[in-house]
Amino acid sequence: MPEAVLPYANLQQIGFRYEELHPGVFIGDCFVVLPGREPKQTYDGTNLDKVQETDWSLRLRLAAPAVPKGAWACLPDHAFAEPDSRLGEIALALRELKAETIQECDLLEVRCSLPGITILQDEYDDLNDLIRDGNDLGFLLEEQGQGMPDFMEKFTAALEYENCHRLQEALDIAQNLHCYDFMRADDVGAFGKRELEKRGGFKNPLLRDCMDTVGLGEALLEQQGYRLNVSETAYIRRNDREFQHLRMPAPPRHDWDMTM
Repeated sequence: MPEAVLPYANLQQIGFRYEELHPGVFIGDCFVVLPGREPKQTYDGTNLDKVQETDWSLRLRLAAPAVPKGAWACLPDHAFAEPDSRLGEIALALRELKAETIQECDLLEVRCSLPGITILQDEYDDLNDLIRDGNDLGFLLEEQGQGMPDFMEKFTAALEYENCHRLQEALDIAQNLHCYDFMRADDVGAFGKRELEKRGGFKNPLLRDCMDTVGLGEALLEQQGYRLNVSETAYIRRNDREFQHLRMPAPPRHDWDMTM
C-alpha cells in the first residue's frame, strides 16, 4: 500500500478483509495462518488403549534414603549413555533424590512402553543393566529400524507372535526382525489377486469379477504359516533365516530319536 494512502486507510476494516481472504486469526499485532487441512490426530478421545507411546522406552521410579517416596526418570537418557555437560533424566532424578550415584537408589516401579512387556523388580541385580537395556530399547524405537517400512507394526506383531514378555527377549527380536515375514491385513486382497493372476484365474472372463481375492489371500497365508495378530491388522510368520540370540540364550533343541 502506498505510504501516501496509508494514513487514510481503515486498518481495522483491512484486517477484517484480510482475515476473510486468508485462513487464520489475529492474535495481538500478529496474524497466525491456519493449516490448509486438519492435522492427523493420534488420540481421538476413545482410543487411549490403542495409542502407542514411542517417545520413551522405560519409566523408572527410583527411591533413595533421603526421598523414600521416589522420583520418576524416563528412558532413553542420551546423557547417561554419552555423558556430557547436559543433565539427563537419571542425573535429574539423582539430584531430586539427593543421591550421588545410581547404586544408592532402589527401584520401586518400572513401566515399559511396549505392550505385554513386564519387568519384575528383582529381574535385574544391577540398576545400570536395566538402564542400559532401557536405553537400547529407546534408541531402537527412535531409529524405527533405520527407516524400515512398518517397523513398529512388524515389531509389535513379532512380540505377540513369540509371546514375548521380557525386555531382553524383546531386544533380541528387534535385532532379528529380518527373521519374520510380515504383511498388512489391508494388502491381503492385492496378494490374493496376484496369486490368482499367477495361476491363470482371470483368463476366464466369467470369473474375473466373481473371485474373493481377500478370502483366497487369507487362506494362502494360513497355508504358508502366517498368523493374524490379535488386532487383526497384520499377518506374520517366522522364516528360515538364522536368529541371533544376543541377550537371551537360545531355546533348547529337541532331537527326538525314533526307534521301531
